[in-house]
Amino acid sequence: LARVEDTLSRLGLEATLAAGDATVRDWWDGTPFDAILLDAPCSGSGVIRRHP
Repeated sequence: LARVEDTLSRLGLEATLAAGDATVRDWWDGTPFDAILLDAPCSGSGVIRRHP
């Protein structure tokens, strides 16, 4: 998240950043989000399609 913070600062924007692990139930306190930036793992399906 450090790069995201740097970019927001450079652009003069403010945001509250939070990182969570979906495998851990207690990471979220129930406060709703305005937006979510998700870095999901790649399925690799494009590679499988090209190299069966």
